[in-house]
Amino acid sequence: MWIVLAVAAYLKETGDFDFLAEVIPFYEKDKQDSGTVLDHLQRAIEFTHGDVGAHDLPLLGFADWNDTINLAKGAESLFSANLYGKALTELIELARYLDDDVTAGKYTCLL
Repeated sequence: MWIVLAVAAYLKETGDFDFLAEVIPFYEKDKQDSGTVLDHLQRAIEFTHGDVGAHDLPLLGFADWNDTINLAKGAESLFSANLYGKALTELIELARYLDDDVTAGKYTCLL
C-alpha cells in the first residue's frame, strides 16, 4: 500500500498527473509485464483486497512492513488493513479528481 500513499503525496505536491501514465515493469519473477503507474496502484488495491485471512483482514506477507515479523501462514495484519483503508480513500479522491466515477464508486464499495 505504500506505493499508493507515496504516489498520492507526490501528485498532491507536484500536480504532475502525467506521471500516472508512465509505463513501468511489474515485479514478477518469470514474467515480463508492465503497466502505467495508475495500473500499479490499482493492482496493489486489488491484490490486498483479494489476499485476506479468516477475519477478512489482509494477510501478512513474508517480512511485510517489519522485517522481524515472519508469522505463520494465514496471519492477518491490522496495520496493513489500516494502510489499505487509507490507500482506498486516496484512490477514491484521485478517481474523482480524474472524473472517473466508475472507479471511485468501485473503491467506495470496498471501504
